[in-house]
Amino acid sequence: MVDALKHLVVSLKDERFSYAEKKAHEVSVKVLISLVLLIFPAIFIVIFGHIAINFIVN
Repeated sequence: MVDALKHLVVSLKDERFSYAEKKAHEVSVKVLISLVLLIFPAIFIVIFGHIAINFIVN
């Protein structure tokens, strides 16, 4: 009985660990997508906007 419970505990821990790894990979993809879609365009607008204003003024 004890061996069966130990085996069950180990399998449940492995299952939780694999679920956590899966969720961690999903989060990294979501962060990368938000970085590309939201933050990079804002940085480009600021940088190239400043260059364009300097080009127009001079």
